Amino acid sequence: MAVVNALDSAVGLFDLVQHKFSKIGLAQTGGLQAPLGLSVDADGNWFVADGQTGFIVVFNAQGQRLRRIGGPQWFARLTNVTVDPHRSRVYGLDQGERQSRVRVFNSVDGRHLFDFGGPGDGPGQFNLPQDLAVGKAGRLYVVDSGNYRVQMFDPAGKFVGSFGEAGKRPGQFGRPKEIAVDAAGRVYVVDASHGNIQVFDADGGYLYFIGTRGDQGAAATYMLPTGIAIDVDGRLYVADQGYRKFDIYRPLPDSGAGSRPATAAAISN
Repeated sequence: MAVVNALDSAVGLFDLVQHKFSKIGLAQTGGLQAPLGLSVDADGNWFVADGQTGFIVVFNAQGQRLRRIGGPQWFARLTNVTVDPHRSRVYGLDQGERQSRVRVFNSVDGRHLFDFGGPGDGPGQFNLPQDLAVGKAGRLYVVDSGNYRVQMFDPAGKFVGSFGEAGKRPGQFGRPKEIAVDAAGRVYVVDASHGNIQVFDADGGYLYFIGTRGDQGAAATYMLPTGIAIDVDGRLYVADQGYRKFDIYRPLPDSGAGSRPATAAAISN
């Protein structure tokens, strides 16, 4: 498990099997100034968005810096990143004062490929985009937080559709922050205002929610959930800044209810 820490200017790596902890991005391993987001490719290489320098910095699994992509000439304010290893593409969120767009680069040689988006509230436009994730067939999901929605794009950056709106009912958002997609194509959106994770199908149909707001910090209760990730085994990781904790969920075995998605169970330490 990897966690960005802008205050520490590094990425923390937790080995939950060997019970070991290490850091990458320190001065001796490549140097990060303000890491804000990260993604990992199929080879275990880490792509880290450095908001201070405007570079997407790439490290191998051992923490050695391989290359840098982008830079201040490309990003007014780089805030997050995701990688699509099947298409050798890396997507960077640019959230400048007059820029709200996704910039797309070749993840191997760093060539700029194309951009899409722009400021606004229309289809394909963004207001304070927070995070992005790649799903099945290369579909890109972007958390358009200021517009209380998630927007969907094809691999060429063409707008496909969106889901969500402002509100407190299921399928609505208060403060959507981060997003993840599992192997089945289900989309998980963490909402810092609602204190939960809402789960949707690949086209944005609401399925169910995980967790609830609480004032005790118990398992599956949150004060300020802001981070989310899913590993190759389907485990769900949720970071809560308010309680300074991580909750880890495992997918339950299929109950035999056809295509109905499995729920998740909290693993409390």
